[in-house]
Amino acid sequence: MLQTSLQTLPQPYFGIRLRTIRQNRGISQAQLTGPGMSAAYLSRLESGSRPPTDRAVAYLCDKLDLPLSSFQAEPTDRTAETLAMVVSGSDAEDATRMLLDTVQQGVPTHPALRWQSLWMLAENQRKSGARQDQQRTLQSLTELSDQIEHPHLQVRARVQLARCQRTTGDVPAAHRMATEAYALATEHQLSRSDLTRTLLVLISVEAETGRLVEALDHTDQVLRLVDELPVTLRAETFWTAGSIRIRQGRHAEAAALLEQAMDLLGAGNEELVLWMRLRLAAASLYLRMDPRRTDQAERRLREAAPAVELLNLPVHQQEFLTLRAHLAFHQDDHPAALELCERLGDHPEHLSFRDRVRHLMLRSQLRILNGERDAAIRELEQLAQQAQEAANIDLASEVWRSLAVTLAQAERPA
Repeated sequence: MLQTSLQTLPQPYFGIRLRTIRQNRGISQAQLTGPGMSAAYLSRLESGSRPPTDRAVAYLCDKLDLPLSSFQAEPTDRTAETLAMVVSGSDAEDATRMLLDTVQQGVPTHPALRWQSLWMLAENQRKSGARQDQQRTLQSLTELSDQIEHPHLQVRARVQLARCQRTTGDVPAAHRMATEAYALATEHQLSRSDLTRTLLVLISVEAETGRLVEALDHTDQVLRLVDELPVTLRAETFWTAGSIRIRQGRHAEAAALLEQAMDLLGAGNEELVLWMRLRLAAASLYLRMDPRRTDQAERRLREAAPAVELLNLPVHQQEFLTLRAHLAFHQDDHPAALELCERLGDHPEHLSFRDRVRHLMLRSQLRILNGERDAAIRELEQLAQQAQEAANIDLASEVWRSLAVTLAQAERPA
C-alpha cells in the first residue's frame, strides 16, 4: 500500500480540498462512492470529521484521476508567494490562473492572505469582463470577511459585490448589499473614504430602482465630504453626483460636475483607467441631456480612444463601440450606427446589463426607422419588461421613452 499519511493534508483542510476539487469538476458525492468508499464516510471526509486513510486517498486519486500530490500538504506561505508574483508584474491571464489555483486548492493559509487573493482575483475577473465569475468570487470574499469579522473588510467586500451585482442587472441584491455596507460603515465609524465608497454605490443603485429622494439625500451627504477625499475618490464623487443631476433635469449642474471630475485627473495621471472611464461616462451623460450635447460627447470619445486602444480590454472596447453607435445615431448617421451595432452583435458579453439593454434598444430604434416597425416594437417592449423585472425602473423608463421618441420620428416626413 502507498504510504501517504505523513504527507497528506490534515483535517479539515483535506476535506476542504476534496470538496473544492469535486465541485469544480461538477461531480456529485454519489458519483464518488463505490467499493471502499461509502457515502457516509465520504461525507465525513468532506466535513473534516474523519481523517483520511492511505486507502481512501489512493481511492479518491484513482476516481478523480489525480496524482497523490493533490492531497499532500504544502507550505502555508504558498499563497503569499503567489501574491508576490502577481503584484510584481505577471500578465493578466497568468495572474488570474495563479490566483484561481490558489483559492481553489483549499491550502491552509492565513485568512487575510486568502482574502487578498480573492480580492485580486475578483479585480482581474472584472477587467477581463468575466462578471459571473467575479460575482461568485466576491460572494466568497464577503463570506470570508464575515468570518474574519473585520468591519473594514466587510464593508469593502460588500461595496465591490454591490457594484458587480448592479452591473449584472441584479439591482435588488445590489441594493441590499450596498445598504448593509453603509450600515456597517456608519456603525463602526469607518474612514471618510470607506463611507464615501459605500455612498457612491448606494446612490447609483437607489437611482436605478427609482428611489430618487434617497439618492438625492445621499448625494448631498457625500458632496459634504468631498474636500477631504483623495483625488480619485473626489473624481468619482463628482461623476456620481453629475449622473444624479441629469436625472433631476439639472443639466448645467451635471455638466459642471463632470468637468470638475475630469479636471482632477490630467492626461498623465497614473489612474489611466479612471481617466478613460470618466470620459466614457461623460460622453454617455452628454448624449442623455436635453438637448443632447453631441459635440461634447464626440470630444470626450475622441480623448478616450487612445486609452481604450492602449489598455486593450474587451469590457472598455465594447462600451466605447456602444457609445460611438449612440453618437452616430443622434448625429443622424444611421448607417454608421447600424454598422457599429452589427460589430457588437446580439450578445456583447462584456457589456453591463444596463449597457447591453441600451445597445439592443438602439438596434430596435434603427429597425423602426428602417420600416421594421412591428418586430422592433415587440423587442423594445421585451427590453422594458426585462428592465422592470430587474427592478431597474430608471432603465425601463429610458426604453419606453426611446420607443415613443422613435415612433414620433418615424412618422415625420423625410
